[in-house]
Amino acid sequence: NNEMTYSELTTLSGRFPLDRILSASGYQYDGSYLVFSPDYIKLLDEIYTEENLEDIIDEGPDPRQPHAKGGQPGDPTQSKAMKKRKN
Repeated sequence: NNEMTYSELTTLSGRFPLDRILSASGYQYDGSYLVFSPDYIKLLDEIYTEENLEDIIDEGPDPRQPHAKGGQPGDPTQSKAMKKRKN
C-alpha cells in the first residue's frame, strides 16, 4: 500500500501546487491518503509549468469520479503536457 500523510503527499508533488489544489477542493484532512501511483505524483512536478497547467488539469483524473483500470489514473506519459515536454 502507498499510504501517505498529507505532508508526505504534498512534498512528493514538488513544485506542482497539490497542496493548494487539495485545500481548495476540500480534500485536505488529517487521515492517510492512499496513493495509487506515486510515480504519477512525482511526474507532475517534472512536467509542471504555468503555461502547461491547463493541459495537466485536462488530462488528470477527476477525484470525484471512479477511475477506469481499478482506480488508476491515465498514463501521464501520454498527456498533452508530457508530449510538449518531449518536443
